[in-house]
Amino acid sequence: MASQSFNIPRTRILIVVLTTLLYFLSMNISISIVVRYSRELGINISNTSIIWAVTFLVSAIFRPISGHYGDRVSSFLMMSIGSAFLMLANVVYMFSKDFTSLLLGRFLNGIASAMFVAPSIAAATLIVSEDLVGRSLSYRSATVSLGALVGPVIGGYLVDYVSYSVAFALSAALSALNAIVCALLYTRSDITAQLQRSSDRGSWKDAMNLIVILFTATSLIGGLSFFTFRSLLQSHYRDLGYPSSLYGILMACFAAITMILRLTSHRIIGSNLRRLFLISATCYFIVGLGSIVLSRTYMYPWAFIPVAFYGLGFGLLVPAVQSIISMSTMKNVRNRAMTVYAMGYDIGGFVGGIVLGHVAQTFGYSFSYAIIGLLLMINPILVLMSINRVLNK
Repeated sequence: MASQSFNIPRTRILIVVLTTLLYFLSMNISISIVVRYSRELGINISNTSIIWAVTFLVSAIFRPISGHYGDRVSSFLMMSIGSAFLMLANVVYMFSKDFTSLLLGRFLNGIASAMFVAPSIAAATLIVSEDLVGRSLSYRSATVSLGALVGPVIGGYLVDYVSYSVAFALSAALSALNAIVCALLYTRSDITAQLQRSSDRGSWKDAMNLIVILFTATSLIGGLSFFTFRSLLQSHYRDLGYPSSLYGILMACFAAITMILRLTSHRIIGSNLRRLFLISATCYFIVGLGSIVLSRTYMYPWAFIPVAFYGLGFGLLVPAVQSIISMSTMKNVRNRAMTVYAMGYDIGGFVGGIVLGHVAQTFGYSFSYAIIGLLLMINPILVLMSINRVLNK
């Protein structure tokens, strides 16, 4: 009876939701305070940006491993390993007192991201039938938003009223729990059998079609904007003298908007590729506009305006792009296709974190926000110019 319950579509989607929530709740507690913690230790903006950005470089390096073994063995095995590394990263954060120890924590965080994120997207498409893929991706994306809604608030208030160590300890406990849950799911033959792919089918070449390459390129700029927004604003608010919880409230607002949109995104975005391309282009434009507005309205409470732009844009952008990639690739290479796409975010986060962190220290935070907005305007142009060429192939 228990085995049969795992074959119910709703149960399978709940599996995706539970594992995603535990990981992203843990991750958002720690990443919402680690930049502030670095600044509290007396580390300057440029070096703090290096600490922040190293995660994305490490993720880009290790993602091919998770993509390969996610397709060959199981997405849930990779997700368990990723959660274990996130636990280790948080333990290191707990005891960090200088640049080197924080850098080590972020290095481990990068391995965690590489092992968990792309396989969890692939699992959401593989664990259900093809007609439920859109719904599964929507609920997974909404769960990511829920983690981003609750995590920064918890982290911010724990820092303001308890300590950094307690916040990192809670994050470590959640990721340890998720490592166990994912490991148990990996041991279930009825789950693993559906996720496994024959070793003689599919290749990296099959995973890298024109659509995957296009959205990997756009995700590079998207990653540059999103992760730099998360880190720079956190550092900016610390320098302005705002409490940690205030940043957490702003991120919660962003996450609430994305969660509401993503819960209904499978109805809004549909399954027509041309429609999905147009939605993606529109969302990139909205996010870019939000960054430009942020350069003028970063003070509280005016910052809620650009945060709303970010929420509206990213709310539909992520499930739309993931649906496009899912629809344009074979099941047996989907872990690798999602890996290539996620590597764009990694490289963008790494380059943006270092370069725009240096720009912020030299020319000011507002100038960095404006640059992010202008760079993002490249994405809708790329997507719109590519619609006919890509879809007619």
